[in-house]
Amino acid sequence: MGRPVTRPASLALALAWALSACSGGTLGGQTIVDTADVLAARPTGSQNAGTGIGAANALGGRIRQLQLAAGDDAWNPVRYAPTTAAAAAHLSHCEDGIELFAPDRKGDPNSTEAIVFYDSACVQPAVDDVRIYTSTGSTSETVAHADSFYAAHGGAAIATATANSAISNATIGNYGLPSLAAGFADVTTGQLSVGSAKVLAASAEFVAMPGSQSSGTFCSDSAGYDPSGIPSLDLTFGWQGGILSSGSRNAASNGSVTWSATPSGTIFQASIGSLSIASGAANAHCPIATPDFTLAGGTPIGTYSIPISITFNRGQLWNLTVRNAMLPNGDTLNVRTKRIHRHSAVVYGAVDSGKRPVAHFAVNTFGSGTLTVVSTGAVYKIVDWVVVQ
Repeated sequence: MGRPVTRPASLALALAWALSACSGGTLGGQTIVDTADVLAARPTGSQNAGTGIGAANALGGRIRQLQLAAGDDAWNPVRYAPTTAAAAAHLSHCEDGIELFAPDRKGDPNSTEAIVFYDSACVQPAVDDVRIYTSTGSTSETVAHADSFYAAHGGAAIATATANSAISNATIGNYGLPSLAAGFADVTTGQLSVGSAKVLAASAEFVAMPGSQSSGTFCSDSAGYDPSGIPSLDLTFGWQGGILSSGSRNAASNGSVTWSATPSGTIFQASIGSLSIASGAANAHCPIATPDFTLAGGTPIGTYSIPISITFNRGQLWNLTVRNAMLPNGDTLNVRTKRIHRHSAVVYGAVDSGKRPVAHFAVNTFGSGTLTVVSTGAVYKIVDWVVVQ
């Protein structure tokens, strides 16, 4: 589990607090369950803590899923270019904090690479995303993602994520990029690792219904859990649920795109090693009547309903808003975003139990930041929405 830090990490992404009790170990003398109890604002132990943790994990998983779909917008200057020469003019050099490569820098066939930087001059990388795509038919393909995450002060990657997607019912354009306007279905399984420790395992499906380049509707479902759990309790937490209908995507004239929905679902707890993800039949249309992915091996301990609005600009998170999200035990979550300048934003969040503040966080659009527990003043370091071990 992450150790307390005395200074905030520069910039950080929302909802990191949610995963703060999902890894094993101790935090500055507190056990994980002590910290989780504070987050859940309940003194009764792991079940109430797991309620808040699992619900927020579900929200974090949803944001990761929407970022995966919205991330393709980084390629708009290339995929919508009128000629091959016009597309090539946007490759292999810095453009406002993003570098695009096709093929990737290793020269892999059927690959792309997008590096997003903390700065407009493309000096300090934040996220490096490599895609390798393979056609499986005229309207289908598989895509393997490999992401590396970096701290603002430089150095080696602090976390890595891998994912494999099967895309179907798609109109696939240049560089293996499916058209949102034409609609498609995407089934993805992935994991997040810090060093050799796997701290998140999740599977999800996403369906974009045919619409236009400027607007459309979508639905999704997912299940996930923390393989590390809480060793002192032999417990781990997970979630299942989604946006089964009524998700909307709307583009503005400045090129930004806002995704709005209300994810809902159930959270679970189980002994470490007991949780797994079960899959059924993939869905090709909205609404979703029977989710593809559910959690197996756990006991349900609460439900959540979280209205979210997320705006992306060139595939990068620009604004995140959560208003009066309902967590188990009646706790609430509210989130707002403050832009500092074009390449910097801070997302502030507050978890409350009635009128009593429980925790607050300041995080950035790249998934690194800090969480402060109000009752103790303890500050914890977060990487890609997860407190690192």
